[in-house]
Amino acid sequence: MRIARAGQGPLVVMLHGFPECWYSWRHQLRALSSAFECVAPDMRGYGETDAPEGVANYRIEKLVEDIAGLIGTLGRQRAHVVGHDWGGAVAWATAIGRPEVVERLAVLNCPHPARFRAHIRSNPRQMLLVHALFSDSVSSRCAASNEWRRDGRAHDSWECGEQGGVQRRRSCAFP
Repeated sequence: MRIARAGQGPLVVMLHGFPECWYSWRHQLRALSSAFECVAPDMRGYGETDAPEGVANYRIEKLVEDIAGLIGTLGRQRAHVVGHDWGGAVAWATAIGRPEVVERLAVLNCPHPARFRAHIRSNPRQMLLVHALFSDSVSSRCAASNEWRRDGRAHDSWECGEQGGVQRRRSCAFP
């Protein structure tokens, strides 16, 4: 797992959103490093961290174990965990599934999982969007990717290839 690391003190692990990488935390790393040991990993499948094949390798339980393992590898038992967007979902799951490794939790731009599920169930349009994002079908991923491009929120980490296949680019959303 590739990490960016700065400072000394209590550990703060910062989890990036989709389709970002550690670089999205560059300003916070600098600002907080005078009081904390700040670590921002490229999460599984992003940037320069390994991208194992198969959907099963990206289940939330695997991502939670990645974060718990990172904390342990850094010689710590607990950390302040901060997540943004998709990193927020992983942060929530870490706090819920492995509370013993989370000292404090800060989540930006991601609802509590129970509120998210309740909203999805009560809103058919949101249900379709979530299905497009998380479906295993190639056509759904391409539809989601094209939707992002149409509304101006271009993401450079996924692109539709020939014959409707999806190709993942190993790059960060930042220049």
